[in-house]
Amino acid sequence: MNWRERISADPAVCHGKACIKGTRVMVSVVLDNIAAGLTPDAVAQAYHVAPDDVHAALLYAAELAKESADRIPISKLRPRSKNVKPNMDWLIGMRIECVEFNGYQWFFRMADRICLSIECPWQIIAEGRVRLARGDHGQQYGLPAPINAVDQAQTLLRGRRISNISADQASADLAITFEGDVLMRTFNDSSGFEAWQVTGPNGEDLIAQGGGNIITFPDAGSDYLCRADAKGYLKVLEVLRAWDPIGVISESNQDEYDSYAAGIVRMLDGGVTTGDLAKHMTGIVVEGMGIAVDRKKTRECAQQLVDFWKVWKPQ
Repeated sequence: MNWRERISADPAVCHGKACIKGTRVMVSVVLDNIAAGLTPDAVAQAYHVAPDDVHAALLYAAELAKESADRIPISKLRPRSKNVKPNMDWLIGMRIECVEFNGYQWFFRMADRICLSIECPWQIIAEGRVRLARGDHGQQYGLPAPINAVDQAQTLLRGRRISNISADQASADLAITFEGDVLMRTFNDSSGFEAWQVTGPNGEDLIAQGGGNIITFPDAGSDYLCRADAKGYLKVLEVLRAWDPIGVISESNQDEYDSYAAGIVRMLDGGVTTGDLAKHMTGIVVEGMGIAVDRKKTRECAQQLVDFWKVWKPQ
């Protein structure tokens, strides 16, 4: 059996986690049930999938385990470091002007091109209760018509000033208080995919990566943006989009991997080897996204970046 015929990763479904194709049943859920003692047939029956789907999930997990074992010895695993808690006080006083939704990402736009984009779950609390949540969009709940969360979010937030904002240092969960005792919260539900991003007036970004790390981009720790043409940054984006390990890059979706660019630039600035960069990129896919990776293509992309950096920015 070829597990690729039954397992897929779609950024619009479960934040890109590996799922049984055509469903929202994550591979991790199948494995958790098997580990708890359920038989494959029982799992298939419980989640309304075919027994071959469960078998494919097990084959996928076996291949993923081989990838991980080949990539790094277990004895060398270390906890991930956490970034410094960012200062977001500059957002205090800003007003929400409009809310948009593109099918998987929510945009809360403010003046001066400032925008909070959210891919993880969120909720809005007002009058002492949850008034709206991401999962409400399109649900009917016995109402005359399905809920339009875009319109309702605009009703709840448009014109309100931000009076306080904070990000949890462990999870990167946001808590945004608006005037009128309205609270908006986000919940980071992925160890691999970014949860939210704040774009500032000059194009600088705060990005909550999977697992709770928050990075600032452009990154003050790297001087590549000081060059007028930012050629290094553009090259990293070009290679990441050509790499495209989950196969989602298109004319309308070019920024899927942009949040990883700053970290890769720091590594290139520090003289990273091709092997170590390839391991880092493999980790983004295997550990972060939970899917298998084309190791040959990954190494070729890493080599391309290292070779380019040596010529463009000699150490």
